[in-house]
Formats: sequence, C-alpha cells, structure tokens
Amino acid sequence: MTPREPFRLPETAYSFKSVDAFLEQSQVRLDKIAQAQGKSSSKISPQDIMVDPGAAGDGIYQLVYKNKALDAVLLGQVSTLNQEIRLVNHRIDQPEKYFIFHYDKVEDACSLTSTLLGAEELAGLECEDGWLDPKIKGAEKSFESLTVFDRYCQKSYAKFLSEHPEFKGTGNFGLNRTVVHNPEFGDGQFNLLYHNPANDFFCRAEI
Repeated sequence: MTPREPFRLPETAYSFKSVDAFLEQSQVRLDKIAQAQGKSSSKISPQDIMVDPGAAGDGIYQLVYKNKALDAVLLGQVSTLNQEIRLVNHRIDQPEKYFIFHYDKVEDACSLTSTLLGAEELAGLECEDGWLDPKIKGAEKSFESLTVFDRYCQKSYAKFLSEHPEFKGTGNFGLNRTVVHNPEFGDGQFNLLYHNPANDFFCRAEI
C-alpha cells in the first residue's frame, strides 16, 4: 500500500474529544520539554496539527505537531480498529529515538477516521465508536458466558490495580473494550480478549 500525502487537520475535526486529548497531553509534554531546555513553551492549537494518513485502508494514521524552536515532534498514533491512540515524541532529526509518553482510548475513533480519511478507509469492516467489537454490544444480556467473563475480569482488574497503584487512572475494564478472537473457523471454539495497553493488563476466556 502506498503512503498518502500529509494534510492539515480540517476544522471539521476540531470538536472531536480525541483531538482535544491529543492537544492536552501534547501540551503537557511540550511544556516539560521546554522547561528541560530552559526555553519558553508554545501554545498548541488545532491549526498547528498535520495528519499523516499513512497507507490506505488500514485505519492507522498519525496526528503530527512539530516545534522547530524546541526540536520536538509530537505524534498521536491512532489505531482505529483498536480504538487507541499512542502519544510519542522525538527530536526532529531522530525519529528512531522516540519516547512514548501517553496511551489513551479513542472513543470516537470510527467517526474521527471517517471525517479525516473518508468512510472508504474502513470499507467492509465493522466499526462503531466506543466498541472494539460491535458483535458484543448488547450480547451480555443474552449470553451467560459474557456475564461470567465480565464479572471475573472486573474482579481481576480491581485486584490488579490494588496491587499496582502506579497504574491508577489508566482506565477501567469494560466489555466495550473486549474482542472476540476466532483463529480457526468451524471448530466451535473462540476467545474473549481484553487488553489495556496503558498498563499491559490482559483478561482472556477460552470458550
């Protein structure tokens, strides 16, 4: 797949919560970079953001802010189907030496991607804001296996956070962040998977 040309963030995307989160977290990071260099920081505005769409059809792209005075590039790497954003920074001429400074859920990923790259970016794929796997939405009311999985993972996640207080505030468990993984069709078996990349917590059920 051929990479596409970057473009400036359109005004139609300014109101998205995920864009606000990128601006907020990037501002915090830029202020720290400026403080470390003994320089003044800059106010990041939506007009400063570029979109690097990458290759067509995979739903993966980057929000990009560059500050030459501070020799800093801040990236919001969006994965639509995972509904996640990974925030990274590096020096302008050293992209290979990057620092991951924030992970976050992107509850409006499907809508944002459609606005920025068009509905054809995810043509033929199920994508619904707030749900990693739309097949699960509402199914917990009908299937005991999902109810048991939900209850067990809620308990396990609470225990994990109590044992790792440094991860407090890195999100809550939810079936909306769970996916059905079916590696081999026709064998009557599948997995329910939950993963929080912010703290690397996994919960899995083999059914």
